[in-house]
Amino acid sequence: MVRGLRRSDAVHHKGISKETVAVGFLMRLILIVIVLAVAGGAIFLATWDMPAPTSRVEKVIPAERFK
Repeated sequence: MVRGLRRSDAVHHKGISKETVAVGFLMRLILIVIVLAVAGGAIFLATWDMPAPTSRVEKVIPAERFK
């Protein structure tokens, strides 16, 4: 520990503060969670067997459209 500095003010041996390391770890963790969520959503949508609509649709088409 350096004289005159509190333990929380001390700097790691690489010159990076503990707060910087914590923020970097948090940002990396958030990025990994976002990537996993997007990948999981894409896999879910690609493999989901969505049922076809079951309601019947009837529409009258005028005969003039076929001439």
